[in-house]
Amino acid sequence: MKNYDLELTEDNLLKTIENDYIGRNRKLNKLIEIILAQSKGKVISIDGKWGTGKTIFVKQLQTLNDNDDIASKIKNGSLNEELLKKYRETFIVHYYNAWEKDNHSSPIKSLVFSLLNEYPKYKKKSSKEQNQIPIDIKAFIKNLTMDGYNIDKVESYEDLAEEIITIEEQITSLNKLIDEILPKGKKLLLIVDELDRCKPTYAVELLETIKHLFKNDRIIFIIANNSEQLTHSITNYYGLNFDGYGYLNRFFDLIIELNDVDVKKYLENVCEIDETSYYYNYALYSITEFFSFSMREVNRLLSDFEILHNYFTTTYTFHYQENNILKYIFLPYCLGLKIKSKEWLVSFLKGNGLERVISFAFYNEKMHTILEHEFNQKNKQNEITDDNLREFLTDTYNCYFGNKNVIDIYERERIKEDRDTFLETFSLLGDYIKIESEKQNQS
Repeated sequence: MKNYDLELTEDNLLKTIENDYIGRNRKLNKLIEIILAQSKGKVISIDGKWGTGKTIFVKQLQTLNDNDDIASKIKNGSLNEELLKKYRETFIVHYYNAWEKDNHSSPIKSLVFSLLNEYPKYKKKSSKEQNQIPIDIKAFIKNLTMDGYNIDKVESYEDLAEEIITIEEQITSLNKLIDEILPKGKKLLLIVDELDRCKPTYAVELLETIKHLFKNDRIIFIIANNSEQLTHSITNYYGLNFDGYGYLNRFFDLIIELNDVDVKKYLENVCEIDETSYYYNYALYSITEFFSFSMREVNRLLSDFEILHNYFTTTYTFHYQENNILKYIFLPYCLGLKIKSKEWLVSFLKGNGLERVISFAFYNEKMHTILEHEFNQKNKQNEITDDNLREFLTDTYNCYFGNKNVIDIYERERIKEDRDTFLETFSLLGDYIKIESEKQNQS
């Protein structure tokens, strides 16, 4: 089975930028312009709801800094080559995944250790020496007037973090340390990702660390987060009466909202699903657009649809293969409801979701084509009109999920078997056992 999630390797990230696969290059270009225009340290929020691709976006920002010749490979001129050159000349980019580190006891120690340990200029090739502090940094710290420091016992970055004690000492040490390790003329772009997924205590303490301790005009923070979820974390930390949203607005110097990706581009270029005449692809494109799915929701739908479509097609071939309404309208629609609203899905399976599924079936030309074809197969003598198509879909839905009685015995048994299989399958995916038993009792 194909994994639809985009693996964030350097090659994949380069492809998404070179071909602008998810339509974010112009936004990257504008953000880099804003960053380069700052003369003082700033904290910028990249705010996006769950699944909008915040991690891909900030990883692309890092990739643009790491690769010298990427601008020449970009297809549509959506990134400025001179701008990217200046960006690389001005900034060093460090990526910090807060969620992976929220088991650490102290955000300040975690940030310092992550920054120094990953900083390539000071990494040693020998694994034995890899975690040792370079002699010039040790000498720098030794000259600081910090009572209580025993620099001769400090051998690793972790030891160093342990020795940074008071807030005043932390501010002085951290900012002078940044000045020491950054090459002359360089600034640091420090990306903090997945903050909204951290434990509330760690998320808030990390924010406070950034706010109070990293006061250096050579540092710009990019914090990728879901502000709604992060607001909940702040409120949980400080109490229900605390204004978490107001806190974030005061904390961030600039909030950039990350819009949803172009789903058509994402399906074609990342998921490698063409918009062809196949009903399978028609249904996928239509349901993702109909519900305005995020990237993560698209991935969920594709995985679910592939598994269930293969199951129904191979297990119930002689019935299921004949029923395009069930395969390409009811199934993808139910999987979309499963992602968006369990309440709507329950309503649909109980026979109370007719109007919404009609809206989906008439959503675009692709779905209209599926409905027309099925109608023509069953009603060759009738004219294809929207009214006739609506009546046909209504009858089909009521036969499967409503109380409509089918006169033909063979057809009634076939529909009952398909319906029971469909409901039993969705009972496995969620708490729909009661619905299935109710339907069987009605039969």
